[in-house]
Amino acid sequence: MLKNLASSFKNAAVSTLPISIVVIIISLFFPKTILGTHYGLFTIGSVLLIVGLAIFSMGIDIALTPIGREVGSYVSKSKKIWLVFLVPLTLGFIITLAEPGVQVLTSFMTDTKSTQFIITVFVSLGFGLFLMISILRIFFKWQLRYVFLAIYGIIFIMAGVMEFITPEFVTVALDSGGVSTGAVTVPFLMAFTVGIATVAHGRKDSEGDENFGSVALCTVGPFFAMLIVGFTGKLGLVSPSAPLDAIQTFADIMKAFGLGFLTNLRDVALSIAPVAAIFVIFQVFAIKLKKTQVIRIVVGLIYSYVGLTLFLTGVNVGFAPVGFLLGYALASSSIKWILVPVGGLVGALIVLAEPSVHALTKQVNEMTSGALSRKSMLILLCIGVGFAIAVSFLRVLTGIRIWWVLLPIYGICFILMFFAPKIFTGIAFDSGGVASGPMTVTFALPFVIGACTATGGNVFTDAFGVVGSVAMMPIIVIMISGVIFKVKLRKAKETSKLEQVLAETQADVIVDFDDTEVTRIKDAEVLELESQTEDNMIIDFFNDEEEDTEHKSKFDHPVDFIFDDEDSEINDGDKKE
Repeated sequence: MLKNLASSFKNAAVSTLPISIVVIIISLFFPKTILGTHYGLFTIGSVLLIVGLAIFSMGIDIALTPIGREVGSYVSKSKKIWLVFLVPLTLGFIITLAEPGVQVLTSFMTDTKSTQFIITVFVSLGFGLFLMISILRIFFKWQLRYVFLAIYGIIFIMAGVMEFITPEFVTVALDSGGVSTGAVTVPFLMAFTVGIATVAHGRKDSEGDENFGSVALCTVGPFFAMLIVGFTGKLGLVSPSAPLDAIQTFADIMKAFGLGFLTNLRDVALSIAPVAAIFVIFQVFAIKLKKTQVIRIVVGLIYSYVGLTLFLTGVNVGFAPVGFLLGYALASSSIKWILVPVGGLVGALIVLAEPSVHALTKQVNEMTSGALSRKSMLILLCIGVGFAIAVSFLRVLTGIRIWWVLLPIYGICFILMFFAPKIFTGIAFDSGGVASGPMTVTFALPFVIGACTATGGNVFTDAFGVVGSVAMMPIIVIMISGVIFKVKLRKAKETSKLEQVLAETQADVIVDFDDTEVTRIKDAEVLELESQTEDNMIIDFFNDEEEDTEHKSKFDHPVDFIFDDEDSEINDGDKKE
């Protein structure tokens, strides 16, 4: 346990220190705007972020993931259709209702508590509804690409109409979907989906795109719900006052963190409580785990509670105000254009500190048997999120409407769905959902709002939409990588894989070779082997030898990572004899 905790602290520090150092260096150029007390605020926030992320990561592995998987497996095994409808709908609603990221976003929309509550309820209802749809997709084996085409088609038509009625609600609705998949929601949701898919279709089918796509579908739910709220015309949006004064002395810093800690103790308790309640109910009436397993999960929930409290205190109190001030200072300078490259750099580093990103990359690595490594995923996400933040600042400086970015990117993604392997569709859209987590909403959004305030722009049309942009850009980056994967596989089938087969069989003569089979002769024995085509294997895009070695060491012979694009399946360690 101690060894794992030390490893978590190391990973958290490596993920968080780059963004902290870059922000401090940039802030040094604006001594009149960002004062010494702000540095103290940000430094303490960074320490809390590292400690919280490390402890929370342990909680994910020990508690949130096992609970989600066990509950999902039971729902699937029960074969009761009412459970398939009721459990996902209820789970989605109660978990999102207490999601910290949703609370933070609503505070940027209005300072009226009643309005914030109404928005939160609609976002939670939308999330629960689309979680139910995503589970039904798994049971009925609906292809993910066609589900996305249908749902996004309806959403874009609604958003297009909304653009002529209340344009502010388009960007607000887009961001509502992004923040709903937060630190608690994502690991539980992914494990729940895996549990459903594994039992529903067995290992063979569960290795396909059934394991991915649920996070992405759930982010569409709040988007859909908020558009409906916008059509009613009953809900006004008022941007609250900017955090420009507050911190003057060290005593102010301590007071801010004290109040923030107490607030997050309550908010995180509300976030963890639904998960804990779900576990207790299913443990008593259904899954009935052993005592040692229950104790381990309880300890994991405590880790999750303490870690997430520290993490959110660090980002809410230490990062959000400094993010606003930094954006305000850069936009007020004589070189406003510097916002674009700086935003790109900050965005690329922010994603490394997102707790949900680490949960996703771990699952992707496991479900592809190491073929798509964690390092590869992080590189792709950094590229996508960096570009998204840069584009958001370009919108602030030029007033470009988000539609000019939204439609072309999603259009290209939908086209690429039919060329990339199926599993990449789910991975890509899920990556967008998890990239827009608490770090994005508590630092990137205030960063952009600060710049928009300095330039005198409309916060709702020009600054909002950054969370949605962050959720969008990783999709196209990973979809493009999926197409490149396929091209590389086409080359690999004629070289490395053929050489590997020859080495394993020690064949002396190639009698016949065509597109469907290879026949070898050795000591009068005829061995018939299926060829390796571009559709039935995956290789690591970034050639991450360390990851591959880790997985291959489990076997006594070379391992083929095989991906069948038609059947959506991955098998590890298949040996042709």
